[in-house]
Amino acid sequence: MNKNVFRGILIITFLFSILYFIADVFYPSGHKVAYYLCYRSLFINEEPSTLTNLLRYTSLLLYVISVAGMFLFLAPFRLLFISSLLLTIPGYFTDPHLIYTSMSKILYDAGMIGSGVILATMYLEPINRLFKKSGNKTSGLDANNESGCLTDSS
Repeated sequence: MNKNVFRGILIITFLFSILYFIADVFYPSGHKVAYYLCYRSLFINEEPSTLTNLLRYTSLLLYVISVAGMFLFLAPFRLLFISSLLLTIPGYFTDPHLIYTSMSKILYDAGMIGSGVILATMYLEPINRLFKKSGNKTSGLDANNESGCLTDSS
């Protein structure tokens, strides 16, 4: 896999995330609307907690920033990407209305598969080498110097 394929996977996965949000929020099915109305009638005062919303929006922000950084092959953004995925896990247990339309479920699953591909390939060669080269350039090390020692550029 070369860097252009990796960047393509990043873009496609990001587009799946945007399309999932559009399909889920703006085009809900009749079953989903009925579920929300029933849920609201039973638990009228129950809103998502502040912690749930904080985790949700922090995860979204980290995801957008990490995709932009990984597009440029900057090494620290790999950790941000993993953090954004880990921050979504509590939402599965705290969000009471996890019901999907067929289209939003397809887009969500495709995005999760894409995130898994990104997660696996960013630590495998040759993509890992691209992240290491960018890390060496930003830390003052010569990218061609395999020993990791500082070199005099003059």
